[in-house]
Amino acid sequence: MVNLLVIVYGLIAVYVGQKFLPYVTSMFEAKRCAAKSPIPSVNIYCHRESVLFWLFSPLIAPIIEKLPFNWGHWVQYARKDFSWLAKGKLSREELGSDTYWTTGPGGVGLWTSDADVISQVVHRWRDFSKQTTDYVTLNIYGQNVVTSEGADWQRHRKITGPPFNERNSG
Repeated sequence: MVNLLVIVYGLIAVYVGQKFLPYVTSMFEAKRCAAKSPIPSVNIYCHRESVLFWLFSPLIAPIIEKLPFNWGHWVQYARKDFSWLAKGKLSREELGSDTYWTTGPGGVGLWTSDADVISQVVHRWRDFSKQTTDYVTLNIYGQNVVTSEGADWQRHRKITGPPFNERNSG
């Protein structure tokens, strides 16, 4: 009976460790990455792309925000509708910038409401690659401008670009 309990507790410990270790290591790596940048950063303590957090953030975020000592303040930057609720003023007032990093488990995320920064990111697509893994489900239609990157993206962009110009959009 004792051996069975040791095995069960050991399996639970391995499972929890397997989930917790990547969480902690990715969070510290994200903090180190953001610390090298002159852009301000905010630490968040959940995976930003977590479907569960996004679904339940309208319900649990108000509870987390009420934690004592301002411990739950980070959730304002992580919740699903944070930019809408803050009307774009949160980072400007707290961090003094329209551009900032969110660092947490899963890596860093760059957030901006500065049109010049957005323009640079869009026009320097070689320096700012997208995560094509986010668009795998769209591959059901075959490779396209959304699901590809690099030379494949250029080829798709060249084919699909002509209909989307100012003359046709006017």
